Amino acid sequence: MLSTTTDNVVSFFYAEVILVKRTFLAIFVIALAGQALAVNKCTDSSGKVTFQEKACDADKSQANVKVWKDGGDGADAPSRNPGGMAAATDLVALQEASLVILQKKGGSFVVFTLHPRWKNDNPSKVSIHFKTQFFDSSRTEIGVNNRIQEVDPKSVSTTTETIGVFEGKASDKFDYKKVVSVVVTYRADRDKVEKKFTNVTINRVTE
Repeated sequence: MLSTTTDNVVSFFYAEVILVKRTFLAIFVIALAGQALAVNKCTDSSGKVTFQEKACDADKSQANVKVWKDGGDGADAPSRNPGGMAAATDLVALQEASLVILQKKGGSFVVFTLHPRWKNDNPSKVSIHFKTQFFDSSRTEIGVNNRIQEVDPKSVSTTTETIGVFEGKASDKFDYKKVVSVVVTYRADRDKVEKKFTNVTINRVTE
């Protein structure tokens, strides 16, 4: 009887050890699966920006960039209209825009950078909410990004917006190679009326 009890205790202890090992292994696997590709945004003293997986050089500022596994939606930043007044969207114009798709040679990520040229005829600074949509050859939306850009009063401003850094390999939701057209929809802060800009040029660069 004592032997049987001892065997049961040993068997129970052994089962507990196996369970703990399996639980630890499961947590370890989940932790690995949750690890995302790390990409750093490096800015030198002249303002030139580069992206790389390794750490930036000591003479450059470094910022970690989120890497999207799909088209993402890039949540809007908070409203920043300093006057708190509705700015007229019809006095804001997107004069031109180009999308640069940068593929690093041998790299595992792709950088989407939008270069919009805004014109603001409002007498005050305007926060422009704009949505960038990516379409494939069948005109199906395969990615979208929402952002806000402030433009000074009575001015024309060309900005550089890093829309997103994506994994270089295609996912079920997003394949950067399939992007053939881009549409930017925008409005001034607190306005409901929107404008659309469809003449966005796409430049693919490998470096």
